Formats: sequence, C-alpha cells, structure tokens
Amino acid sequence: MINSELLEKLAAGTATAEDYRQFTAAFEALSNAGQQQVLTQYEALILQQQGGTVPATIAQKIASRIQAHEQQQQKAKVISLAKWLTGAAAAAAIAAIVWITWPLNNKAPQDQLVTNHPANDRLPATEGATLTLADGSTVLLDSLTNGNIATQGGIQVSKQGGQVIYSAPPANNDNNAPIAYNTMATPRGRQFQLVLPDGTKVWLNAASSIRYPTAFNGNERRVSITGEAYFEVAKLAGKPFKVNFSSPAAGPAEVEVLGTHFNINTYSDESASRTTLFEGSVVMRPVDTTSTMPMVGLKLTPGRQAVLHRKNDQPQLQAFDADPGSVLAWKNGRFRFQDATIQHIMRDVSRWYDVDIIYAKTIPEKRFTADLSRQTRLSDFLKVLELSGFRFTIDAKTLTVAQ
Repeated sequence: MINSELLEKLAAGTATAEDYRQFTAAFEALSNAGQQQVLTQYEALILQQQGGTVPATIAQKIASRIQAHEQQQQKAKVISLAKWLTGAAAAAAIAAIVWITWPLNNKAPQDQLVTNHPANDRLPATEGATLTLADGSTVLLDSLTNGNIATQGGIQVSKQGGQVIYSAPPANNDNNAPIAYNTMATPRGRQFQLVLPDGTKVWLNAASSIRYPTAFNGNERRVSITGEAYFEVAKLAGKPFKVNFSSPAAGPAEVEVLGTHFNINTYSDESASRTTLFEGSVVMRPVDTTSTMPMVGLKLTPGRQAVLHRKNDQPQLQAFDADPGSVLAWKNGRFRFQDATIQHIMRDVSRWYDVDIIYAKTIPEKRFTADLSRQTRLSDFLKVLELSGFRFTIDAKTLTVAQ
C-alpha cells in the first residue's frame, strides 16, 4: 500500500518528480480494489485541505461500493496515472474517478471537489421538449408554466411539472370519429415525460420522439417512436398496445403488449434496435412494408432483451438476458457502461450534452466499465476517460476526441 506521507505530498501539490515516479509505480502494482482505496484516501486528504471532512458513514459506503464494483471492473482497463497532471488538474481527475463509486444520493464529490470548469463546458440535459398539435402548431415545453396547453378532440392537454398529461377521453367517445395525432419530440440535451389518454406513462430520452393519437379509437392502441423510450402501459382488456419504430440498422419493427413495462432503444446511429422487458409480456417482430402478412415475432419474458438488426438485407431477431440497471440507467439519472467502447460512450455523450463528436484520428480499441451520475458537467465526465489516455477539446457545441 502507498504510504500516507506520499499521498499528503500529492494532495498538497508539493510532490517532486521522484515522488510521482514512486507513486505511479506503486499504484500500478496494486489490484483494482487497492487502487480504488488509494483514490478514496486521496480524496479525503483533498477534502481536509479544503476545510471539509469525510464522515465515517460516507467512507464506509465508499468502501462497500468499491468491493461491489471489483467484479465488474475486472474487464475494464486499469487506469494508468503515468500521464497525470499535478496540482488542481490532478485533484479534479481524482474527484471525477471517485464520483464513479459514490452513491447517487450523495452530492459531496460533485459539489465540493470539482470547481474549475472550461469556458465551453456543457451542462447535462434538462427537462424540455416540443409538442406538435393536430393543427400543426408547436408548443415549446421547456419554459412553459404548469397548466392547460390545449384541447384536442375534446381531450384536455396540460403540463404538470416535467410531464404532459392527456385527460381520459369522454365516456361517449365515438370510435368512428376522425383521428387526430400529436407528436412530442426531445432534442439533444432534453428529456420529458408523457401520460397518454389511456393512462399509459412514457419517458422520452434525449433526441427521441413519439407520435400518438389524442384518443385511442378502434380495437387497438398504436404509437410510433424514434430514439429511446420507456413505457408503463395501462392495462386495457381487448385493446392491445402496439409500438412501431424503425432504424437504418434494423429496419421497421413492432412491439405488441397487453399491459407491461418495457424499454425500446432504436436510435438511428446504433447497430440494432433493442426492446427490453421488465414486467408482463411483449412480442417483438420485424415488419415487412411490402406485405400484409405479419412476420414471425419473438416473445419476451421479464429480464430478456430482443435485438433486431439486418444481415444481407434480412431481419435478424435474437433474445438475450438483459442487465436492467444498464438498460434503465438513463431513466434513473445514471450513465452505466459495461465493457463499452469509446464510440458507444460518445454517442450517449452527444445526445445528453447536445454536442457533435469529431475524432481527430483513429481511436484504439479500449473498453470501459463505469457507473456515473448524468447530472455532472461534461468536463467532469470527460476527466474519467482522460485517465486512460484520451484527450478532449470542447469548442462551442463540438467535442473533439483524440489520444
């Protein structure tokens, strides 16, 4: 284990080049859990120098979290400290990596440790969306106050907090009445919630949309989405709920449900469309737009994920066990990556922080396993990746990745 005197020098910014050499050699010889313990001890020293303290209860939580993560981290690249900067930059990097192991409800690392941010830094996504009504008019929901928005086909549409709610249709709803459609869309850097006329709850991730009727007439309930959405479908006997979606990699598809909780990820820049079931039962099937005959679908049970992509221009549908925590991390305010490439991470970064990604040169294959809050600034998020040798430049809404 690295001695406390050496850590104190590093925390105070008085370490010599030889001190850094000794520290780096000793650090890289430790196990992953040992490295995390050193980082936690270093964080405590930083806090003490700032006049703060680390309560014993929090220290115990961090220690238990380190143990829990040891198995997950074995695939991840061991973070090298050979290229660390000194002084404030090193302290900020330590703060960023400790944030990975900090419980969600503790704000101390983010609020107390990382204070210096670049001028072009990006803030995390906030609540916001646009609502396109049946007549084509558009309502910006970001700054709209709570209250009634519009009346669509006799149904009241209102905003309450971070969601739009459609009142239940009138009791004498005419199944033959003309169908009016609304569309909710979230740009990059925004997310929102929606309650449909049947009581179904929808969470929209950044850069996503949902088109839906203002009343579910007829013998089914059908909506269409782009991007990513989580559904908690209201049970309505004899009236199945269906979701249509499409992506360049997977083509058109449909998910049919009777009353369930599930997530669909169908972003246009991903390699496949994924439907993950958490409760109830769904059937996911490709759609042949040239035929009226339904294609063979795949029925899911809770905890399973259906993955759809195309090979030789033919749909390929497979089922796998899902990691619920990773799938729903976005909905629960987390980034969770399991053996993920830098390209996969940057696609999430682009949507969440509303930035365009540019790669300065060919990026080597490296994989990361991490669990971070989605409420961090972009610069703090990037410090974790910088510890593995990546370098980032933020210029307005463009993020350049280099190594």
